[in-house]
Amino acid sequence: MTVINKFWSILAKNNREDILYYIFFKFIYLSSNNADIAFTNYYKKERDAHNHIKSLSEKKLTFAKCHHKRFYVGLKNFFEKKLKLNFFYKLLLFRKIIKITKLFPSNTRPSIIKFLTLYSNLCEQYQIYGAPKSFLCVADLSSERLAMAYATKKFGGNIIYYFYTDYSKQIPPFPVNAAILRNRAQAELFKTSYNKNTLIFLLNDKDEIELKPIDTRVKNIGIAVNNFYNKKDLKKVIISLSKKYPQTFLNIRHHPNDKEKYVPKIKSAKIFTNSLSLKEFAEINDFIVTGNSSVQMDFLREGCPVILTKLDDLGNDLLGYAKKKIVYSQTHIERMNIENVNKFYRGNWRTRFEEDFLFNDSQFLHEDELSAFLKNLS
Repeated sequence: MTVINKFWSILAKNNREDILYYIFFKFIYLSSNNADIAFTNYYKKERDAHNHIKSLSEKKLTFAKCHHKRFYVGLKNFFEKKLKLNFFYKLLLFRKIIKITKLFPSNTRPSIIKFLTLYSNLCEQYQIYGAPKSFLCVADLSSERLAMAYATKKFGGNIIYYFYTDYSKQIPPFPVNAAILRNRAQAELFKTSYNKNTLIFLLNDKDEIELKPIDTRVKNIGIAVNNFYNKKDLKKVIISLSKKYPQTFLNIRHHPNDKEKYVPKIKSAKIFTNSLSLKEFAEINDFIVTGNSSVQMDFLREGCPVILTKLDDLGNDLLGYAKKKIVYSQTHIERMNIENVNKFYRGNWRTRFEEDFLFNDSQFLHEDELSAFLKNLS
């Protein structure tokens, strides 16, 4: 008997009166099961992908968002005695839960159980109400996204796989109908991993990029931090920049998932925080200082020079862009020289950048073909 079969047998899935069924299963909701495209919870990566796909389809598609509650909410109610059950029945249920958890290795246990429960619940809903025609899956394979992908595929739906950053290189374990990629490395991965039936679309297929030079009279400096930044490093960078450019405004852009949005109190610094889009942030700043974040490529694509420095504890060049000489790196930001930065971003830099990140390739499809593909889904 397979692990999955053991899971179902312990859970007593066919016994709908079993309270354990409700603890594990009744925690997911699709706003519209028969939609053209479904997607998981509305994180920023889903939001960006959704907005992009929606704009290309000229709003002819209907979308469904998947909401889910953590199944441990049911367990919490169970142990807090909010469910009125006798002691022996509770003991029986508790033993079932222990058996289920022992089926899987401890390091993967929560993810696997979440995947199985989500997948089963989605299949049940799709059987009753109908499945979405397609699932938009961003390249960050959580339990939720895997469950929706497999459930959609089971009912004959399409999988649209969307690389939301240049750095992402996750190849899905399930077959996809269309892959939306951002750079050559991702294209090469898909070209060797998938059959001819997979439609591969390339984004950012510009012929050139205009990178603005940094004026010696710097007026605005952007500081873009990731979700794992070090507060001491951020403070140190702000102090260094405010001393080096005392008349300059420092604009801090926090990661969308950063709830604290920490800003150090430094009297001598002219600090502003904002939630501008990447494009708007690139436009208002003369150059942008970042740590290990994929937004480096986004700012360069928008024509703004980027300087990589220490803003987190993830190493000096986690994504490898400095090693490829695509991003200018300056560990000690106080030693930065504008002329050296401008020199770096002139000449051969454009060739290095365009080779990996801005290219046309006749083997792949582009946004006009993607738009036509999406319109045919409705």
